[in-house]
Amino acid sequence: FYAFDSGTYILEVRDSTYPACLAIFDTVVVIEKDIPNIYILPSQAGLCLGGYVELNAYGAQTYSWTPPLGLSSTYGDNVIASPDTTTIYNVIGVDEYGCKDTIKVLVEIFPLPYVNAGPDQYICDGDSIQLNGSGAWIYEWTPSTNLSNPYISNPIAYPDNTTTYYLIGKSLGSNVIINGDFENGNVDFTTEYNYNIDLIPEGNYYITNNPHNCHPNFARCNDHTPGPANQMMVINGSSNPGTKVWCQNVLVTPNTEYAFSTWLTSVHPLNPAVLQFSINDVLLGSPFVAPDTCNWIQFYETWYSNFNTTAEICIVNQTLILNGNDFAIDDIYFAPLCEGIDSVTVFVNPLPEVEITASSNVICDEQHTQLTASSDIPGTTYQWNNGETTAMIDVSPTATTTYSVTGTTPEGCTGTAEVTVIVHPLPTISASADPTEICLGESSDLMVSSDITGTTFNWSNGLGTNSNVTVSPTATTTYSVTG
Repeated sequence: FYAFDSGTYILEVRDSTYPACLAIFDTVVVIEKDIPNIYILPSQAGLCLGGYVELNAYGAQTYSWTPPLGLSSTYGDNVIASPDTTTIYNVIGVDEYGCKDTIKVLVEIFPLPYVNAGPDQYICDGDSIQLNGSGAWIYEWTPSTNLSNPYISNPIAYPDNTTTYYLIGKSLGSNVIINGDFENGNVDFTTEYNYNIDLIPEGNYYITNNPHNCHPNFARCNDHTPGPANQMMVINGSSNPGTKVWCQNVLVTPNTEYAFSTWLTSVHPLNPAVLQFSINDVLLGSPFVAPDTCNWIQFYETWYSNFNTTAEICIVNQTLILNGNDFAIDDIYFAPLCEGIDSVTVFVNPLPEVEITASSNVICDEQHTQLTASSDIPGTTYQWNNGETTAMIDVSPTATTTYSVTGTTPEGCTGTAEVTVIVHPLPTISASADPTEICLGESSDLMVSSDITGTTFNWSNGLGTNSNVTVSPTATTTYSVTG
């Protein structure tokens, strides 16, 4: 016998001797218990591939979980879920009376970004190179030293030595905001402003496809991402700092990093609005200023959820000036950030230390000297400023000349050296005799001079080195002198 209703049931037992023998009676009380109201925290979760979430069940005594995919256990009130794909888990809770309830929990899996830091690069000492990262929404390079900006995809790197740079790239998961583009109109959010198509009074807002329709002095701006309705939220801001322009309560996954972003533009150039993000009434990041009229710019901040399973996310107005402060927002986004990593190595090749040796760096006119270039790096090639390309060259300058050479390593790095070859001119000497004709037994004075001070002389015939000598030849004689 099955009792389908609560109440008191009486069981009467008779045997074959009845009524001689009396019947036996027993009483059974059936009490109907309520089905347990079980719930899961968090009630849904969004994870990056490879992440995990702790799911806690409440409202019953025992719990079973299916499917087992990615679960640390299929029984118990606390399990760790780390599936590889988006999964809906069914949880059956049974109370102490055996009553059951079933609930579902969605664990959504977001792919990791394919972060690419680019191919390895080769530079010479003292040079720089542009890195080219891709595949993410937010970028951060480490180490940040010797980078022009570690928070952009393509910084300039100028390392002092070979360095491996790691690029951490973050991409957005699914947007948890409803109607963040306002295409559904004035629904699914709260605000401390008044909804009115007349935006002449401060403190009013309107969902529209053209700010000029709500105020004759507002610009005719398009919304950020034109859609079927081309809607945006246009606000004539008040001068009360901290006023909540837009808010929405959302479910969040504990211990997860989120990005909160909005697109913003001014609709009138006077006194641009100053806004700031807020989560659970705590201001997030720094205030940001509305850009020029009809110039949409995205602003964002990141937030770590810690143990939160819900959050009130808001955009607040921090402007203190009443006049102006007219702006529009669109395409509000709040999503978990998924992280990928890649690396690139910048190899720094040394510059060659180039030297020049000369067989003589001081020569006379019409003489020559050998110049030899050398480098501390094997395989270096050379280019002289006179066009020669061999390591050793022979030069015969007619005047003092500086020779330079550029040495290029197999990696394309260069070094230079130079040497000056000093050229002394040949002296112009003049010799004379007085007299040039003599009789036998007479003498003549020979004299020599030079256009260069300090010139020394050497006469033929063993006459010595004086500039003036006296000779008494016995026959006609030619005398020579070298200066």
